[in-house]
Amino acid sequence: FRRVLFRSGGKTCVGGAGWLGGAGAFIGSINETRIINGQCLYDYNFTPPPAPLSRLANYPSIPASLLLHFNNINNSQNFIDSSLNNFHITYGGNAHISTDQKRFGSSSLYLTNGDYITVQDSLFDMESDDYTIEFWWYPVTQTGNDRIIVFEKIGRAHV
Repeated sequence: FRRVLFRSGGKTCVGGAGWLGGAGAFIGSINETRIINGQCLYDYNFTPPPAPLSRLANYPSIPASLLLHFNNINNSQNFIDSSLNNFHITYGGNAHISTDQKRFGSSSLYLTNGDYITVQDSLFDMESDDYTIEFWWYPVTQTGNDRIIVFEKIGRAHV
């Protein structure tokens, strides 16, 4: 998956460029982000969900590890994890909610110039477990080096 970067540390980052010294700055909007650890939810032949992502309540053995709808008031920097984990989300730069672009709901996360949000946790073992990462993104500009999601694992680099 080209837009996911694994590196040493211990957190998950949406946006990524601020962490990487500006390399691969993603500029645009991200909406409906869900990470499921330990389960590959789709096979190669699937249709993207036509509605907002959920916790997968109908599948208790496959709970969403992280679920970010990015629904809030314009310019807010309050980001809520709607998964059962309820992770604390922090931000870097001027990461904020914008009502300009959205796929579902009323708003999305808007990132420019190395902005990012992070989840500090080692729950995501993307090295050895199956996983599903899904999100809607709307790039304002695009390069081959854009970083949208970065995973860090303490002691090991995954690039």
